[in-house]
Amino acid sequence: MNEQPTKDIQKCRNTAYRLLSRRDHSERELEKKLGRRFEPETIAAVLENLRVQDLVNDRRFAKSFARQLLAKGPCGEGLIRRKLAGRGVAPAIIDQTLDELNINEEELGRLAAQLKLPSLIGLDRETAVRRLLSHLERRGFPRWIARSSTLRTLEDWPSEREEKNQ
Repeated sequence: MNEQPTKDIQKCRNTAYRLLSRRDHSERELEKKLGRRFEPETIAAVLENLRVQDLVNDRRFAKSFARQLLAKGPCGEGLIRRKLAGRGVAPAIIDQTLDELNINEEELGRLAAQLKLPSLIGLDRETAVRRLLSHLERRGFPRWIARSSTLRTLEDWPSEREEKNQ
């Protein structure tokens, strides 16, 4: 009868190894995925073992995930914070990760606005402003950065009156 918990732990451990071989996971993500098939006590034992082996490390995961997110395109701390929190990373670890990355949101906001610009061609100024602001806010930039980046990027954008006069 004592063999069943050991068998469950081994199955759970193998499942965790398989999941971790595909990509790094936060502890909470792994716990959630394992929770579909295994008992909480079994999962706790396996996670403890994985922490000891340093196979699960939320600090390392957060830093790696944030870098991957930034590599996909410019984004603000707000998006990184939301995505990491959604993956179960503790707020203190998120704060530490963002401090270590030392992100220049103003520069990234301007870059994100410039990259979005080609998709706005042909729109009137009001629509372009609205879409660019919305885009930058969805990308996690604070409102003041989204606003200043939008205004700076669209400062030469023709207004409706200028377009009608041409």
